[in-house]
Amino acid sequence: MKTLKVVISLMLFVICFMILSCECGTTYLKYVENNSTATIEIEIISFDGTIQKSTVAPGKTTEIYVDDQLGSFPGENYRCTLEFHTVMVTVSDNLTLKKEIMNADNWFMTSKTGRNSIIKCYFSIRDEDLE
Repeated sequence: MKTLKVVISLMLFVICFMILSCECGTTYLKYVENNSTATIEIEIISFDGTIQKSTVAPGKTTEIYVDDQLGSFPGENYRCTLEFHTVMVTVSDNLTLKKEIMNADNWFMTSKTGRNSIIKCYFSIRDEDLE
């Protein structure tokens, strides 16, 4: 009986160790590629209330959003705008962005799968997207 308690205790310890040692998760990175001649300001409000602000200079690609989620594994239907509650875009010279930033079809995604996945999403802006 005492041996059984030791075995069960050891098994519980091993199971807890295995669960706690898994640092698996996903890093979500969002970028704006500003291929226009205007300066773009982005303010993102996430569903958790986090606000991230960025300025993207003409001809530059800038990271506008970062989120590390432990235990998060996106499925095949992951959309690049999933974490966004609200996105506000301001364009220099009183221009307006015609291309809808909240439309996930306007984003390009790359991903690296494995123990620690990385999802990178890109939103490209050209002069033709501004009015």
